Amino acid sequence: MVDDYLLQTFIEETEEHLQTIEEGLLELEKYPDDKELIGNIFRAMHSIKGGAGMVGLSKVNEIAHGLENILEEIRQNSKQLSENVVSILLQGIDIIRHIIETKDFEGTNIQSRIDKINNEINNYNGDQQSNNEGNNEKYKHHKETNQFKITLNLNQNIFETGTDPLMLLMELSDIGDIIEVSLDKSKLPNIYELDIYTFYLKWTVILETDKNKEDIENIFIFILDDNDIKIEEIKDKLKTKNKVKSTIKSEFNEKHNNYKKETVRVDTKKLENILNDIAELLISQSNVKRIIGQIITKNHSLKEEIDNSFQSIDKIVRRVQEQVMSASMIPIGGTFTRLHRIVRDITKNSEKKVNLEINGKDTELDRKIIEELADPLNHLIRNAVDHGIEAPKQRRELGKAPEGKITLDAYHQQGNIIIEITDDGRGIDKEKVLNKAREKGLIEVNQELNEQEIYSLIFRPGFSTKQEVSDISGRGVGLDVVKTNINNIRGNIEILSKKNEGTKFKIKLPLTLAIIDGIVLRVANEEFVLPVTSVVEFIDARSQRLEHVEGKATIVNLRNEYIPCTSLQELLDMKGNSKNLNEGILVIIQENQKKLALQVDEIIGQEQVVIKNINENMGYAEGFAGATILGNGEVSLILDVSSLFKLAHRD
Repeated sequence: MVDDYLLQTFIEETEEHLQTIEEGLLELEKYPDDKELIGNIFRAMHSIKGGAGMVGLSKVNEIAHGLENILEEIRQNSKQLSENVVSILLQGIDIIRHIIETKDFEGTNIQSRIDKINNEINNYNGDQQSNNEGNNEKYKHHKETNQFKITLNLNQNIFETGTDPLMLLMELSDIGDIIEVSLDKSKLPNIYELDIYTFYLKWTVILETDKNKEDIENIFIFILDDNDIKIEEIKDKLKTKNKVKSTIKSEFNEKHNNYKKETVRVDTKKLENILNDIAELLISQSNVKRIIGQIITKNHSLKEEIDNSFQSIDKIVRRVQEQVMSASMIPIGGTFTRLHRIVRDITKNSEKKVNLEINGKDTELDRKIIEELADPLNHLIRNAVDHGIEAPKQRRELGKAPEGKITLDAYHQQGNIIIEITDDGRGIDKEKVLNKAREKGLIEVNQELNEQEIYSLIFRPGFSTKQEVSDISGRGVGLDVVKTNINNIRGNIEILSKKNEGTKFKIKLPLTLAIIDGIVLRVANEEFVLPVTSVVEFIDARSQRLEHVEGKATIVNLRNEYIPCTSLQELLDMKGNSKNLNEGILVIIQENQKKLALQVDEIIGQEQVVIKNINENMGYAEGFAGATILGNGEVSLILDVSSLFKLAHRD
């Protein structure tokens, strides 16, 4: 039975290798002569094949072995990849990915797909073997192979000689197929007696190779005298149906990285648990501050000493929090790069030509956000290709280049992450959207809407202006789900479009779903939290002159900038008598270059808060992003700035 930890490690490494292969193949289509690129792809596939055999995943091993043979053929003969061959390789890694993700290790649910890809691999390899017959002896007949049992009982001081035992295994895999590896851990002491400079393990390796015993001995030539190494030929060969090379060393493409990072795999659940503990610590810390504040009022002599202690604690807690949150963040590049594959697959059987340009791959986001973002991005890219980009003929008639362009950007803005999907296609026809909305009864016949309200109609369930149904989009399911998914991760999406020039979807996301800095404010005896990143400034309402524009909102003239002004109490439809707008505090908030003045009763202070989801228990509550427990132990709602702007505009 395969060790669970070993299997999980294989799965995690395979996910990385599959991404390397997929990205590499798409790049290789553009640069078919890049030998370093094909080498990286080959090594990643080689690692999958070897690892699958080590953990007993015969289906994965079989497919990876066939794909590796194709890559080896191309690598050895310096042949360019055809579109058909790339498709075979991509289909193969899709199947491996499915097996890994669903843990359907026997491939029971996709046996027909496995049979199909194996047939295509065999047909390709058969053709190549036939084409090379007479030119390359290795394709006429398989060389005679022998099997050897190699026992490596290495000296405990092997590290002092500069020898890496794993490199020895890797060298063995380079001259043949490692069928089996067994590890003897009997000499391994308990953790308290473990010496990191001492080698405790013993390996037994079954190797199938066309090399002889002397060739194998040459691998160990410098350590044979000081180590117990036995090489025995096996007369009765073991079954080799699932023979694999064991790739011990994972090689990564460091084309764009000139340094090596020290990394360790950490279960994300452990990071979540640590963040939860930090969250509880923050709540307790705030509560202690409140209690001590009450004590200080009675004993002022302790104030300075206690303040200094808390400042020190604050620094430590924040530093730990930032480090843990940083550990749970990953670059968005992996998710972005997979979108190249979607564009390729869509345009493969279409007359459309589309180039996807990606910027901001290194932008980091919370792992959870990136996982939830994958599906919305997939759909938006499909939508851009299917609905947005025109056919080459139409583009020429409009004076555009025949090849469409989609640009994907990610960047930081005011403590948030902005993701933009921009195409240079046909844009959104506002009249067409309005007519379809009226036809479906989504709006009144004579109802007037501004531009953003018109664009927001396409996020309604079942809305589509496309007449025919395609395999790509236009089934009436999609953009409403996109909006819902983005809202679920406390993001928002807006649309900018111009007919015949293109469309931009702009997504705004928080850096993390866990903890934020917030301003605690009071309105009608209720306390709310407003994210610090959205706050511009506070103003005493009594010092400002408010102007009421007939038929429109009240505005405040702030340094010759006219800002709409509204009561937060009225905006949230709270009970009780609301104050005059000239009373209390005006909080100026900002969203996408737009500002809004919110009248509140009191600013209580700034506090780090832990965000808890309320949608599961309450459903979607407009105006709120979540809830938290304040330092005083009270539950407080966290305000959603995007929703506040929408509510203010609606009123």
